[in-house]
Amino acid sequence: MSNLICRAITVAVLGVVATSTQAAISISVIDSGDLDPSTTYDLTALGQTDWALFESASLPLTPTQRKAGGSGIGALTLSSGTVGSAATSYSPFFSWTDGDASGLTSATGYDPNHLTSDSSDTLETFSLVLDADTKLRHAYLFVGLGRSQGQLTATLSDDAGSPVSATPYTAGTTGFGHITYLIKYTASSGSQTITLDWEMTNAYTSPALLRLQGAALSIIPEPTTAAMFTLIAGAVGLRRRRV
Repeated sequence: MSNLICRAITVAVLGVVATSTQAAISISVIDSGDLDPSTTYDLTALGQTDWALFESASLPLTPTQRKAGGSGIGALTLSSGTVGSAATSYSPFFSWTDGDASGLTSATGYDPNHLTSDSSDTLETFSLVLDADTKLRHAYLFVGLGRSQGQLTATLSDDAGSPVSATPYTAGTTGFGHITYLIKYTASSGSQTITLDWEMTNAYTSPALLRLQGAALSIIPEPTTAAMFTLIAGAVGLRRRRV
């Protein structure tokens, strides 16, 4: 084996063992608009780490449907006002096969209620806390609004000075809408959290509504050292065949 290949293997292995992590957040819109009933989300697939649907307005706000054994989705709060729960014709359906026994263990085409806040007097915010550490996570947030404008902001606990905000979404003076956000994030150290703030930034006509249905969370696996050795061995094999 040539010295060049040996050096390449050494660098690659060291890259696996000694990798530093910087905090990062990105937000994208998966879909938006009137989604009922054209879209169904598989929570089992999207929420391999945890998923939760919030339908009950009883305080404290806790999931009514949740992944069995899941963890990572924490507290949900409303900044002020009264939380209600209602059906909507402007949101997607959901399915899953790994629900907790306290709810439905499986469901197909489930049409949940949504939490809603009448923001006639104040511009309110739903805040959801998720686990964070140096692993890459993908979080899906299912929200909506009516006769108002909303904006999603994500803030890591170890990078509090640099929150990331999505472009505001407007439902219009008489309109209603649903938005599914994908938040990709990683913290620079362990035992951190990320807070997702779904905020009403403008109320057009009373009652202006802010809505939230649920979230799904997955840890994205990184290539293992063994996998890196396999890739390197394959590269070495190609090198030998070409010599």
